[in-house]
Amino acid sequence: MNSFILTFQTSHQALEEEEKLQESDFIIKMIPTPRGISSECGFSIRVDSNELSITEQLTKNDNSIERIYLIYERQRSKNYEEIYRRKNTPLPPTGD
Repeated sequence: MNSFILTFQTSHQALEEEEKLQESDFIIKMIPTPRGISSECGFSIRVDSNELSITEQLTKNDNSIERIYLIYERQRSKNYEEIYRRKNTPLPPTGD
């Protein structure tokens, strides 16, 4: 099973999207935004799915998802690969 992280600009958007996704077939969980991901919001949603077309499914309807990351492990550490970015979305500030 693959895991994905959805990020948002605000906590309100994350909560609204969580409500919408609870009605879907996806396995979801609200989590703190991982340190390996730079985001304006402290909350993200983890989605677990075997679907290969998850990005298209999550973004086909009106939503507030800013970015979608695929989680994968390499050398015993979690890594995040951005696989979707909303058009005209600037890079968020880094945590440096």
